[in-house]
Amino acid sequence: MSNVKILIVGRSASGKDALASILHSIYNLEPVLSCTTRPQRNVDDDSHIFVNDDEADLMIPKAVAVTNIDHARYFAMPHQVEAADYYIIDPKGIDDVTRMMPDTAFTIVYVATDETQRIEAARARAKEYDSNESIVEREHAEKERFDRFEGFLLRGETPEFELAPNVANVIVVRNDYEPDTLYRSAAEVYATRNVCNDIARDLETIMDYYHTEPDFESISPVKLGGTPISELIGTVASDPNNLFFAVKETAARCEAYNLAFHNDPVD
Repeated sequence: MSNVKILIVGRSASGKDALASILHSIYNLEPVLSCTTRPQRNVDDDSHIFVNDDEADLMIPKAVAVTNIDHARYFAMPHQVEAADYYIIDPKGIDDVTRMMPDTAFTIVYVATDETQRIEAARARAKEYDSNESIVEREHAEKERFDRFEGFLLRGETPEFELAPNVANVIVVRNDYEPDTLYRSAAEVYATRNVCNDIARDLETIMDYYHTEPDFESISPVKLGGTPISELIGTVASDPNNLFFAVKETAARCEAYNLAFHNDPVD
């Protein structure tokens, strides 16, 4: 079983790359080096695999999380996601990758910021790498998809927006651009990831013991007397104190599944 994958999402200059860098340098987590047709910002820019348009045309039919930002295409191959620990992505990419990889569990990390501070950070970066015109174009390209995603995540709006069932939990990181903020946030993300991995492994062990199928989504929650397993995991994943409850609850449901659907007592 693969580890839970972290999907890092946020608007331009929100601190996504800085958070990812901490996860890599301190916690040894490996990034998805997604592919892009945009030019390198400088000779040291190794944040993506840079490809030309012809190469992208050949790769994209089998890719996940394909998106267009500022006249450039971004995407990844499924094996790149499976081999890595985290992926910097946008809201559309989250929907694509989680639904196209239903057997992989994901944690979403959203980097939220004060809008004024974020724009200032974007302008500071633009002086070094981009043009002011590029900032405007990128902000325009991101606006609709992020407005909808933030409405769902932060304000409970856009009820038609729905995360895939293999999203274990969501962490909102609030970046105030102070030196220690993202270091503390990275520690929280790393700890939560480990809890999710522990839960997933324990659930898998229990389901193997009870000879049950791992897909509980097709089973009526009413028959098993509770919420779907995916919701249970998402509820407790961020609180290590509830791990025992999750395992105990799942064991009971596994036994109920055997008795109710297989009529096969547990050995």
